[in-house]
Amino acid sequence: MNKPTWWPYDTPYTIKDSLFVMKQMPDDCVDLIVTSPNYNIGIDYGDNVDDSLPYEKYIENMTLMFNEMYRILKPDGRICLNAYLSCGTAKQRFTPLFDFHTICEEIGYHHHALIIWDDRTVCKKSAFGSFKSASSPYLNLPCEGILVMYKDQWKKLNKGVSDISGSDFANWTIGRWTMAPDRRKEGHPATFPVELPKRCIQLLSYVDDVVFDPFLGSGTTILAALMTNRVGLGVEIEPKYESIIKDKLRSYVPSKDTEDFF
Repeated sequence: MNKPTWWPYDTPYTIKDSLFVMKQMPDDCVDLIVTSPNYNIGIDYGDNVDDSLPYEKYIENMTLMFNEMYRILKPDGRICLNAYLSCGTAKQRFTPLFDFHTICEEIGYHHHALIIWDDRTVCKKSAFGSFKSASSPYLNLPCEGILVMYKDQWKKLNKGVSDISGSDFANWTIGRWTMAPDRRKEGHPATFPVELPKRCIQLLSYVDDVVFDPFLGSGTTILAALMTNRVGLGVEIEPKYESIIKDKLRSYVPSKDTEDFF
């Protein structure tokens, strides 16, 4: 739970604009980014997130974010970017993860892998479109993708301590992950299971590495970092999720010594 000296906040998370916070962070300071941007499909995250932007504006905003993420990653830093492969409305469909891939490669990231994970919440059986007709059926994909990219080089520059078992390593290096979605009613409309960041963290970072999430949401990435003895940091723009983040972290480390920290 030690914070880096360059992290200016009392807690491992802060409720601010992520772009602002990242601009205050030094170059080459993060080992691994695990994050899931807002989907831009009309989800009500709160007053500070417009999830119904024109797609071009949404991509413009994401480009600014990915540029800063690239700057703060260490030369051997990695990013795990979770998003839908295909989504949208009846009028217009998008492929956000593939668009993110194009943007990131233009910035300078290098592609390593695409992990597919089964998320049955994506497919709503009532959303058939023109039921039993070729007129305008909706095609829904019950999966999300995790785009794995890196900054300058894939092989880690320095030796560290890995804490992944042989069986988990063998299973998780197969890029099709099956895990139950997060069905807890914790006050956030779009959470992912803690197993998702936990796998990314153990597979792609060492113990004590810095793991960062600029779209922190309910705090799941920091929780996964705590569970795996990494330094978890994150930023969330919506103030109403702060109590959820705090309760989640305190429930994992229920110690009076951590009350000020969380």
